[in-house]
Amino acid sequence: MGHEANKDGTIDENTNAFSDFDEINDFQNAVRSLGWGITIKERGNGGYYGCELFFKQQRYNLQIYLKKITSGGRDNRLFEKRIQFSANIDRKGFDAISDNKTIKAILGVYARETYDERIFCGWDIEEWGYNEGRAFNCFIDISTFADAFKFGMAQHKSAKGQTSYAFKPDFLIYYLFNQNELFSGASIAPEFHSESLIAPLQKILYGPPGTGKSTKIKNWISEYGFEVTRTTFHPDSDYHSFVGGYKPVVVKNEKNEKEEITYRFVPQAFTKIYVEALKNPERRYLLVIEEINRGNCAQIFGDIFQCLDRNDAGQSEYEVEADADLAHYLESLELSTRIALPPNLYLYATMNTSDQSLFPMDSAFKRRWDWEYVPIDYAKARELRIEIGEQYYNWGDFIQKANENILTTTESEDKQMGNFFVKPDAPNGTISLAAFKSKVLFYLWSEIYKNYPKATETIFQYKEEDKIEYFGIFVNLVVMSNFASKF
Repeated sequence: MGHEANKDGTIDENTNAFSDFDEINDFQNAVRSLGWGITIKERGNGGYYGCELFFKQQRYNLQIYLKKITSGGRDNRLFEKRIQFSANIDRKGFDAISDNKTIKAILGVYARETYDERIFCGWDIEEWGYNEGRAFNCFIDISTFADAFKFGMAQHKSAKGQTSYAFKPDFLIYYLFNQNELFSGASIAPEFHSESLIAPLQKILYGPPGTGKSTKIKNWISEYGFEVTRTTFHPDSDYHSFVGGYKPVVVKNEKNEKEEITYRFVPQAFTKIYVEALKNPERRYLLVIEEINRGNCAQIFGDIFQCLDRNDAGQSEYEVEADADLAHYLESLELSTRIALPPNLYLYATMNTSDQSLFPMDSAFKRRWDWEYVPIDYAKARELRIEIGEQYYNWGDFIQKANENILTTTESEDKQMGNFFVKPDAPNGTISLAAFKSKVLFYLWSEIYKNYPKATETIFQYKEEDKIEYFGIFVNLVVMSNFASKF
């Protein structure tokens, strides 16, 4: 019995260590989840693996010693964890010549039975390589794993001044390529001290039109430093417009310099950001889908729909095989043809409750997203005013009363107007007459009141002498002022 780390950074006491897992399989999965490839060329004693690590045209000779983390073995040091090496350890990794194409590392893998996520840790291979001909242990404190769970990456220094690191799988490639700097005393980059995952990974913001759903996403982009790709769904959207497909493109013939038409795979929003996220695991990427409920989501996502299930580490629970066209494109980039969303790829979407979706969302699709309702902010709306002729009307008061009437008329909140339904286009937070007519009045007529004749009579109808008109409200300032004052 010893001490074990929790995902929230706390430590459990008197808990059994977990060792029923395949450390080399976990290591390979972590490498591949970051967009890299790995091939094991050789295996030896003491957890030695000679591997080829590759990305695009880059090839590296990877020499690692990989072991499961176990308890320290000393009763008076319950916080201690270690990996153990016997005297007959294979020396090939230690003895490999260090150059810019060779990476050497001593790594441990820490696991809890209750979590899917693993924590890796590493020691300076140059410091420990002198232990030739005798058994030795590499030690680390359990608090380092707790900090790694919470912050992404953490450092530990022993009483003898020996340094070790613990880190989440998304920092594995970073660690392998930056060992010299890390063990020479350089501090961990500031971004690694922040939470590596921002929950939730997939979110849909919904509410009446104009409540600021896109503005909220814009603020998150600024706060978390997302790299962003945007797309908008509509009834004609399909898998190829979202993921990509072969299209005719004009290219120049290198021999005769004439332009010719050929067919190439053209990646679309999803594939573009998916590839970037795999190539840059240390950065956060966000795919923004506007008006998600206006498209046939099942058709648009295709099999990628299964990747929306994420584990505690933010990785897709299930991989799906790319279709032939996409697989060929991914292979050309030397990426895996098995699609799994990496933990640094986020999907946020918006939908207006007023939109009459042609393709209702499947309940299985819905449950894979977190949902957030964005309400109308009347206080914010009262900072604006409507200009009609020489008269001004408070925008917040107007939409509050208009929305009450919409609710009474339609018996639904879906078509109410939000505080940002129309933006001020004149000085001092003023909504011009033109904007009010073209956006507000037209919306009220076309989307609501024309479908409710009795309400139309009271809202849009007016009499001039013996003549009854409906559309005079759009051209007559007096009538328009009377209309605004009704609310």
